[in-house]
Amino acid sequence: MFKDEELGGSTGVAIKKSNSAWAKELLSIGLLILILGVGAYLRFVGIDWDDRSHPHPDERFLTMVETGIGLPTGIGDYFDTELSPLNPNNAGFGFFVYGTFPIFLVRFIAEWVSQTGYDQVHIVGRLASASFDLASVFLVYLIGSNLYRKRVGLLAAAFAALSVLTIQHSHFFVVDPFANTFILLGIFFAIRAYKVGQWWNYALFGVSLGLATSSKVNAFPLAFVSVIVVALRIWKEEDKLRIKALGRGILYLALAAVISLLIFRIFQPYAFEGPSFFDIKPNMQFFSNLIEVRRQQTGAADFPPALQWAMRTPILFSLKNLVVWGLGLPLGLISWIGFSWALWRMFRSYEFQHAILVVWTGAYFIWQSSGFTQTLRYQYPIFPTLVLLGSWGLWKAWDKVSSLTQTNRRNFARLAIGVSMAIVLISTALWAFSFVNIYKEPHTQVDASRWIYRNVPGSINLVVDDNGEEYYEPGSLSANAVLAPNAGTTLDLTFKPDTWGRLNTLQLSISEDSPGLGENLIIDFALYDDLEGRNLLGSTRFEGQLNFGTMDIAFNADPQVEVSAGRQYLLRIELVAGQLLEIRDQVWVGMVNDDGQNTARIPLPNSFTLLNGKSLVGRILSNSSGEVTSIYLPYLRNIDNSTSLVGLEFELLDPSNQEVALAKSALAAARNRVVVAAGVAVAAGVAVAAVALLLV
Repeated sequence: MFKDEELGGSTGVAIKKSNSAWAKELLSIGLLILILGVGAYLRFVGIDWDDRSHPHPDERFLTMVETGIGLPTGIGDYFDTELSPLNPNNAGFGFFVYGTFPIFLVRFIAEWVSQTGYDQVHIVGRLASASFDLASVFLVYLIGSNLYRKRVGLLAAAFAALSVLTIQHSHFFVVDPFANTFILLGIFFAIRAYKVGQWWNYALFGVSLGLATSSKVNAFPLAFVSVIVVALRIWKEEDKLRIKALGRGILYLALAAVISLLIFRIFQPYAFEGPSFFDIKPNMQFFSNLIEVRRQQTGAADFPPALQWAMRTPILFSLKNLVVWGLGLPLGLISWIGFSWALWRMFRSYEFQHAILVVWTGAYFIWQSSGFTQTLRYQYPIFPTLVLLGSWGLWKAWDKVSSLTQTNRRNFARLAIGVSMAIVLISTALWAFSFVNIYKEPHTQVDASRWIYRNVPGSINLVVDDNGEEYYEPGSLSANAVLAPNAGTTLDLTFKPDTWGRLNTLQLSISEDSPGLGENLIIDFALYDDLEGRNLLGSTRFEGQLNFGTMDIAFNADPQVEVSAGRQYLLRIELVAGQLLEIRDQVWVGMVNDDGQNTARIPLPNSFTLLNGKSLVGRILSNSSGEVTSIYLPYLRNIDNSTSLVGLEFELLDPSNQEVALAKSALAAARNRVVVAAGVAVAAGVAVAAVALLLV
């Protein structure tokens, strides 16, 4: 009924290994070590490729979660969904659909190595991702060696080590590499159960399934692999023994199911309400989040990142990306050829040893590629099984041609197969090593930002000398706006509301040292529906006193002004009477509609104004190393546009102790550059100084 060729393992009597056999064994071990070494290099090189700029949204979200959660004080706290500090929902992340096992593991490791900060913990996560994916390469070897032969396992491990998609994900802190390792572990124990039975293989399969779904819920189809194993073992039995095999198989399935649920309860604890381990009522927030993310993935929800998947051809779009980009064209084609050949031999020659890999690969691919969201990442779990089938196909072809009786035809055919193997392996290696150059070079976004920082001056800049080359280190100061009465100056702000509404309030952030505090002021507010300020929609006047902090001012236009969503408006603020008025950071516009009160934030222009006798302090983070030679203010001007002399004092302060001045300088004329009397050394990535400016 079965053809048992290439099932692996020894069924003969034990004999003393010859020197040749020992040499082959040592060669296999050496090749495996080499493959794992290459795989490790490709996964760990350039692990801080983005220089801690956090450009990946999923990774950035998980990093924020890791910095928000904390370790529980005991088992009771751990299973208490409502109170546990490990529960992302309790750390302000109400929408969380990731598996919690990777989150917990990375947090515990980060605590152990004292790397829990926002710019630290994601590196721990990336190292964990790379480690798990490297373990997956080893599992590919074990699966190939157990299901087929060692040579299949070695070639498949080499292909897995060089797979670009898995290399890419090893450079991110995401849950997919964790889940994939446990999926492969489950497939390994499923193969062991298929070959030799034994209850502990089913039990260990259950552990793997529980950890896989605790890493990513989408791993749940792995459960059906155990059903395939039981069906295959029943099929192998003689007719009179099949009922007994069925009963035994049901018991083994129940064992695997119970253990997997137990593991899921432990490592995905907040899928249940708690507060104790035995309180297993489903947590409706968790399941409602899953329903919502499913709506996003199917296109039922208006989710902007999912719009890119509209009008994609099911199956073919994913197939093209998987073959061309995920594996590379040669390996992608060979893998699908191997899959097709194994599928054909299953039904043509009853070689059901392929069933686990073929059914898993085919069913998972169709499931993920026929939906609305066809991202290549969702095919991650079938990459290892595809390369296993591709490796089997190459070696099977080698064996086929080796049985040819005509020497010339046999030698030519073996040469063709050998060259094909070499082409696939070398081209895949070239693709992999070319790809990792991305992580060895500065990220283009970071590189471009550094160029801008060094060459485009801000409102205040340290001028740094780096071995004879001068560059800027722009400073960061809080934006403010200062209005003077009857000076012909206004504060013009543009905004675009997200919803329609009737304007009813304005909220100002008043500086604590604004000269106008406690004085009677007259301020005019006018709203225009054009950016030139010609078409007035309505206006209001405030007369009274302003206090430090946020002040709500009623917008009492008659008739009431209505604004539309998505349209730009101009808000003009003018101080008519009173002393100088200083506004900080932003202005809020309040609108009311049928849904209630809404607000729109209007940030102030990126500028600052110094008042007589007042100081501003800002921080500077150095992007390079060198010596500060001067301070540059390219946009310095008097608020009344006069050319009268001004007096400014500058201090570079120690960022750890702002009572200590590193250097002082003064500007006593209408100039925009002042030399620092004593050079101050700065180092890349260090908050070198606070800059204090005082108008005297």
